[in-house]
Amino acid sequence: MDISIYLARVFGIYLVVACVALFANRKYVSKVVEDFSNNLGLVFFSGFVHLFLGLLVVVAHNVWALDFRGLVTLIGWFGVFKGALRLFSPRKVVRLGEEFTSGKKLIVWGVVWLALGLYLICAGFFS
Repeated sequence: MDISIYLARVFGIYLVVACVALFANRKYVSKVVEDFSNNLGLVFFSGFVHLFLGLLVVVAHNVWALDFRGLVTLIGWFGVFKGALRLFSPRKVVRLGEEFTSGKKLIVWGVVWLALGLYLICAGFFS
């Protein structure tokens, strides 16, 4: 199996399940983000995880194309950036997380990521 298809399937399923869970538990998300934010060690550790997983994707799949393969690459680079940001500026990540869960930003980004996940599922399983 081509690595692009494999990663599209994995990211697609992950995004759809995560977004549906987010929508189903929306009233608890603020509490979860608050609890997570109160533990800077957890924020810092999650930076290592994001950085590592993002680097795995980028090193294995750095394909810049105007289709699902480019989206997979962007998700990998997003993980690298997110991990580095958590490592170098954990307090800024906490503020961004608190801002993210307030208002309609959570819903808007959830819909965007859900749509991208559905696109990746279609590309990964039906192309």
